[in-house]
Amino acid sequence: MKSLLFHCKDFGSVITGLSTRPDDMVHGDILDEKQSAHNCILAFVTIEKGDAIEKSSELVQEIYKFCKDTDHNNVFLCPFAHLSNSLASAKDALVILEKIVNELKTSDINLTEGHFGSDKELLIHLYGHPGNARYREF
Repeated sequence: MKSLLFHCKDFGSVITGLSTRPDDMVHGDILDEKQSAHNCILAFVTIEKGDAIEKSSELVQEIYKFCKDTDHNNVFLCPFAHLSNSLASAKDALVILEKIVNELKTSDINLTEGHFGSDKELLIHLYGHPGNARYREF
């Protein structure tokens, strides 16, 4: 499991189509074609082959830490297959992402879930301070 975390002033996502890769792609329900968040932690998350579901708690703890460090509790969780060439199956990735979502929802985090299985336009406005971007592997 890999994650790229950003401290964003603003983040926006617009679905432009449904992904056709990998072959086993499963698309989540589209609730909103356009999503945005302000003063948030943006978490791009990639689930890889062999990732243990238990490792999701480590990612959640890293997100909590980043929220505490920045004094923001808005989180935008965005499935992002582009951090690896060894992706888990869509089915396995969805199970782990669901666990991450459920763990984040049990806290005081204001969570926005990005769509799984779509191509997106992204608008990222980062704060310019040390530690505004963090790459993690779990």
